[in-house]
Amino acid sequence: MIKIVAENYIKEEYQEEFLKLTKELIILSREEKGNISYHLYQDINDDSHFTFIEEWKNQEAIDLHNQTKHFTTIVPQIKSFASKPSRAIKYKEVQ
Repeated sequence: MIKIVAENYIKEEYQEEFLKLTKELIILSREEKGNISYHLYQDINDDSHFTFIEEWKNQEAIDLHNQTKHFTTIVPQIKSFASKPSRAIKYKEVQ
């Protein structure tokens, strides 16, 4: 299993649109073969800070996800709402 933690900082004026788009992204991503979980969280102390926490069966599932229409159309829009660059880190469980 691979876990992805993807942080985004979204300008206040785009947060409503961001949440609409991410709702669609989350629903469609959860339906993908190889997806274990896909959630979005908002920082309690910083309303502009949103974090996706995703779990995937393997790298192949992630590669397929990154090629889907919903990913390739929604993620560039999300990036255009950013107040600073996003960051995504992949983790593997060690214990």
